Amino acid sequence: MNSTNETDLLVQPAVSSQSQRIVVTMVIFLISLTGLIGNLSVFMFATTLKTLQNSFGRLSASQSFAEVILCAVFMCFYCPMVLLDIPSFKLASAHAGLILLFCYDVCIFSHLFIAVNRLCAISFPIEYSNIFNERNTRVLIGLAYAIPCFTSIYMHLANNCLLPYVDFGWYFGVNTSADCDVIRFYIDFCKDFGVVALIAIVDVMTIIMIKVTAPGMRI
Repeated sequence: MNSTNETDLLVQPAVSSQSQRIVVTMVIFLISLTGLIGNLSVFMFATTLKTLQNSFGRLSASQSFAEVILCAVFMCFYCPMVLLDIPSFKLASAHAGLILLFCYDVCIFSHLFIAVNRLCAISFPIEYSNIFNERNTRVLIGLAYAIPCFTSIYMHLANNCLLPYVDFGWYFGVNTSADCDVIRFYIDFCKDFGVVALIAIVDVMTIIMIKVTAPGMRI
């Protein structure tokens, strides 16, 4: 009887682990599918509707495109890897992690440029079309992709700081080394924190400008 109970205790964690994998996979899959459909719709509308053939529409399309790739990687790569425990996917996960990091950085830089776009539209309505003309918009979109290419791809590859999948916790983790710790803190954390902080500041300034330029408007 005791041996049977001990066997049950040994088997229980494996069953629990598999059930947890299923739950994690389903949650991530549903979130990724929703994000994929939503961002793909935004991208299609932003690139086809005449009313969105402007700076805001192009920046939104750029951000949505990166979001589509990010969601697709999670849905088509991460979910099967976690659920089915595919060894070949785990071997390639280090580079998939870099793709996810790249897409995330493109999204936050695009978000920053969209926030600045809104602020300029409210603060400088007359000069807005000159500030965010087609040429400048293309430059901003290029920067939104070029900066992550350097920080998220080149810096990590050059220093062998890949992001392999960690089975314990189901996440992508950076290789541990002195160089990787520096990159993880300064190139990843400080950069992302700075960009997000700038977005918050610009959005607050936008709200203030709305109150100043339109006192009767309710927020």
